[in-house]
Amino acid sequence: VDVLCFGMTKNGIAVGEAGVVARTRDGGESWSTLNSGLAGSVFYGVSVPKVGGLNTAFICGDGGVFRCMDITAPTLSWSLLTLPAGVYRQVHFAAGPSMGVCVGDDPAAGGSAAQVYSTVNGDAALPGSVVWTAGTGLPADTSFLCVVSEPVSYNFYVGGAGGNIWTSTPATLPAWTVVASPSAASVLSLQAPGAGITLFAVFGDDTVQRLLTAGPLWQITGARTGTAASVGFADANNGYLVTQGAGKGLFRT
Repeated sequence: VDVLCFGMTKNGIAVGEAGVVARTRDGGESWSTLNSGLAGSVFYGVSVPKVGGLNTAFICGDGGVFRCMDITAPTLSWSLLTLPAGVYRQVHFAAGPSMGVCVGDDPAAGGSAAQVYSTVNGDAALPGSVVWTAGTGLPADTSFLCVVSEPVSYNFYVGGAGGNIWTSTPATLPAWTVVASPSAASVLSLQAPGAGITLFAVFGDDTVQRLLTAGPLWQITGARTGTAASVGFADANNGYLVTQGAGKGLFRT
């Protein structure tokens, strides 16, 4: 298992590169593997909306983006959503299951063609009725790896190769504008915890940097061991950094 996500209840979904899709209904105490109806062998991302549609989940990978309308059902039923072919690295829904963004790259273009799509009707009754719109203003030759949103404004941020960080708001989707980046290394992970902090970003050059809402300068965060891989926040103040390699560990702020 590589990635997991919980809603506001104890229901959660975990996915992995071995084609694993697992569910918990007790906050992670026990898990069951349920992947009926899924294509593809690698899953990279999962999103369980925090408000509204609490039983809905989305996952993504080399087979596309899938939706399950009820992750509490005895057997999970996943439906493929209509999107161009590609490897989708992450999917994120800002609040409920209606407004979301998925990111990835196009293997037919050598893995370097931007795949950033947004929807405002992810909760449509029929999966074929979910409409995804390609992002505009983005560099066409950049693969994108991660997407997050702020907890109050629901502004989205996407990160990718070459240090690219772009933002869009619920009012301006699918148009994106660039955010000044402190690094030319790939953006591996993003978090937008709020409370005066716009972003935490993990870069491929092994730096973890913070951008305050008051900005405009990025700040390199404190010392830790291992190579930075991903960052996550439980709320505005409590964050966790995962590192790999020598000295690997889980660090909390």
